[in-house]
Amino acid sequence: MNHWTTFLSFSKLAIISALFFGALQACAQEPLPPVREYPPLIEGREDQETPPEPTTDLLPDNRPLTGVQNPTLGTSEFRHSYWLPGFQYANLIRSSAVGQLGVANWNTTNFMTGNLSLLEAWSRAQLSMNYSGGAGLSTDNSQGNNYFHQFGLMQGFEWQRWQLQFIDQFAYLPEAQFGFGGATNLSIPGVGGSLAPPVPGLQTIYVPNQNIFSSVGPRYNNSVVTQAVYSLSPRSSITAAGSYGILRFVEQGNIDSDDVIANVGYNYALTKKDTLGVLYRFTGYRYSGNPQRIDDHVVNVAYGRKVTGRLALQLFGGPDLTIFKVPVGSITRQVSGSGGASLSYAMPRVASDNRSIDTLAVLSARSNPLAS
Repeated sequence: MNHWTTFLSFSKLAIISALFFGALQACAQEPLPPVREYPPLIEGREDQETPPEPTTDLLPDNRPLTGVQNPTLGTSEFRHSYWLPGFQYANLIRSSAVGQLGVANWNTTNFMTGNLSLLEAWSRAQLSMNYSGGAGLSTDNSQGNNYFHQFGLMQGFEWQRWQLQFIDQFAYLPEAQFGFGGATNLSIPGVGGSLAPPVPGLQTIYVPNQNIFSSVGPRYNNSVVTQAVYSLSPRSSITAAGSYGILRFVEQGNIDSDDVIANVGYNYALTKKDTLGVLYRFTGYRYSGNPQRIDDHVVNVAYGRKVTGRLALQLFGGPDLTIFKVPVGSITRQVSGSGGASLSYAMPRVASDNRSIDTLAVLSARSNPLAS
């Protein structure tokens, strides 16, 4: 009897277990219903990929703060040598004739320019050249029809700690280079745009007497510059440069001049964007057929800020000692202040399918105690 009772108990347990595991297997084989997606409670709160900030293909401008060239927003990366021709047309309308400020005399000048740029790149050296030449047809009788040529060349070498540059800048223009062509950008040689080889212009102090108040009429000038930069550390460097420039007028009644400039500077990078510097610069002015000789000594403290593709700023300021060989009145030396500023700024423009940069403003100014 006990055996039958035990057998029936085990039979009941086996049947219950079989039914339980069969139910589990049926549930496992039955497909689960799809997961329902619930919309967000507040529109726009779902996670979305944030669009990247506008970027450019420019390389940072690594030229020294106390150097001889103007700062730039950056330079394009060129991996191949090339040459590139171009053509440019520009029109300039003035309310007065050249040299007759304040006298109403509306006139127009048409500029037709041919451009040529060349880049030859090696592993540790680069040759850049820009040339522009053309003619201007003007209704201004004081200016008339004219022609012009501009040329810029830079041969650069770069090693682990050293940078060495040889620069030549030439111009034959019907008027002062500063302001030539107005807002047409004709004062900068080469094809322009993103394909132009990097040959930043010399600062105005290194171009002989090129201010808008100088004598009118055709003239040519040439500046030859050598600059060396040595890196003391990842943050600091020393700059040394020397230049020789000439200014010659075609018409009689103007004074030709030569200048010799030497400067040495120290640069220290506070951050990747901010740099401080101090420089000493000597300038000797000589005038053809004139006994006057002027020696100018300047000590400037400098500040620079560069944001690639966005901002290039330089500020200079300090004392200036000017010595006259021939007394001006009764003055043989004069102590004054010398300062300068250069600003290039660009604002990003976002298009539907690409990103680019538009330059909004390019400003530059530099005081010169000899200009007055």
